[in-house]
Amino acid sequence: MPLPSQAEFMLMVQNSLYPQDKLPAVLAALPRSQKEQLECTLANDENSSDEELVEFWTTECGIARDAAEEAVKFRDTFFSQVLFRLFDFEQAA
Repeated sequence: MPLPSQAEFMLMVQNSLYPQDKLPAVLAALPRSQKEQLECTLANDENSSDEELVEFWTTECGIARDAAEEAVKFRDTFFSQVLFRLFDFEQAA
């Protein structure tokens, strides 16, 4: 099997870092500030339970419960894939 070209490799990396094709519509529709809050919390909060994160996002950040519950499903991925990002802010800009 031949090695991928640089462009093909970069596309493969990007697709593994940003799950845009798997991103629930409720998350894709969030405003940038809420997306940033979700991503920051998922990447940095190792101590809170999933339930505590959902509660924090809904009460303190104004994120809809259905969006918070979808976002927390990606938590394990943040810790197992260090370069993973839920949202592609470069593309959204």
